[in-house]
Amino acid sequence: MLDDFAPEVIHQHGQFFDLAFLSSWYARRHNVPHLTSVHARLEHDNPVIGSIFAAIDRTCIRLPIDLARSNVVIMDKRMLEYVRRRYKTPTSRLVFIPVGIDTTRFTNLSEHNTPNNIRKAYGLDERPILLSVGHITPFRNRVALVRAVAALQHRGLNFQCVIVGGEHDTRYRQEANRLGIADDLIVTGAVTKGEITQFLAEATMEMHDLQREGLGTASLEAMASGLPVISDIDPDNFPGLRLLGDEHLVLVRHGDEAQLADEAARLLTDPIRRQKIGSAGRAFVLENFSIERVAQQHLEAYESLLATTHRE
Repeated sequence: MLDDFAPEVIHQHGQFFDLAFLSSWYARRHNVPHLTSVHARLEHDNPVIGSIFAAIDRTCIRLPIDLARSNVVIMDKRMLEYVRRRYKTPTSRLVFIPVGIDTTRFTNLSEHNTPNNIRKAYGLDERPILLSVGHITPFRNRVALVRAVAALQHRGLNFQCVIVGGEHDTRYRQEANRLGIADDLIVTGAVTKGEITQFLAEATMEMHDLQREGLGTASLEAMASGLPVISDIDPDNFPGLRLLGDEHLVLVRHGDEAQLADEAARLLTDPIRRQKIGSAGRAFVLENFSIERVAQQHLEAYESLLATTHRE
């Protein structure tokens, strides 16, 4: 099939499984420029399983990347560190292209709310919503969120916390039970894209990227909707871009529970600050993460790869 198609460039999405090997083999055999987008890290929070994954990654998974002399697309700082550590890819073969966001979904959010809106559907009252969007996993386990919620309640702040996403880790529940706030968390489980848009339209703020795992799609979508977001990422999380704390989003020190609670309290009680940060964060995402911008970056990467191959 590829012989008939005669590709000028092969772009492999994902470094795992047989298709990665087949596309790399074809690219090497036919001298076709090859690009690999690394979307996921082969990691595990269990040290034994994690070490097995790392060994497989450094050998079997690295092989097709080396075989095709593939340029590697990385999406953020964490992925950059991962690719350098696991695959030893030289800097000259690294390309930064961030994840693309369909920003049109987050324009005029009020139009997404019908009379039977998301508050009624999930039994929410009119209090401000501290929203946390994204699946609950070991790498985004919501333990820091639960502790912040308890601290905010202790200060007498009146709000409701809604966690939207599938549950794949239960440590946050254990912590909520320990702190006596389990009944105060509204956990929806997995929902549709339309419902996520409605939650964003109703929320006051969002936070869930609190384990130095980068700023994921859910956080970027929250920013695109104009919500102020709190995270503990580094300002240089996206190579070539600079996130400004208190401008694009609220940046906190990793593990600093007091600062996290302080910043969440400031957002809940200061509508002017919320609006300012939310607007700047939305503009940042529109400029750098729109589908149109990311598509253009892919085209530029293909053209650069072709030009380099022709020179060689």
